[in-house]
Amino acid sequence: ILGSNTETGDVKLIYENNTLGYPNYSSKDNQLVFDNDGSGTTINTGLVILNNNKIESASVPVLFISNSRWAVWFSNGKRVLSSSEETSSGLGSGIKLKSNPVHAEVEIEFNTVINEHPLIKITNTLGQVIYQNTHFISSDKTNILINSDHWLPDTYFLNVTINDKTVSIPFIKM
Repeated sequence: ILGSNTETGDVKLIYENNTLGYPNYSSKDNQLVFDNDGSGTTINTGLVILNNNKIESASVPVLFISNSRWAVWFSNGKRVLSSSEETSSGLGSGIKLKSNPVHAEVEIEFNTVINEHPLIKITNTLGQVIYQNTHFISSDKTNILINSDHWLPDTYFLNVTINDKTVSIPFIKM
């Protein structure tokens, strides 16, 4: 079972299993339940406590429920899965999507004149790079248009990197 951070591209081993794990995070994202091949033909549900990065185990997995599989964590309440704009540096306030969801094209708007060559990378939920290119932004050109007609409807991540600082903005393609 691998944990992946789609913003940084980090992938870490949570648990080495000899069967499909069908992992499911707890409602606080601090534990993970998964299928674990027991002795012979028995399938059990295992439980592991996760590190703060949520993609590595912080403990040795333990048997959670014997002779069970496909555990699903359920809880009531509201939860923010993503915000319309997430920033990991000081860039975020100057970069935004013109619309979200997007349809035929992705329009990135730069609110400040930067005279830089930002690297624009768009990935899907599997971490596959859908688009990557360097553009020039100046006082004459503060928007970037990217054709998205041929993309499948899905959730995507816009990553803009300028001088080793990156902002990541999730968006939906309709």
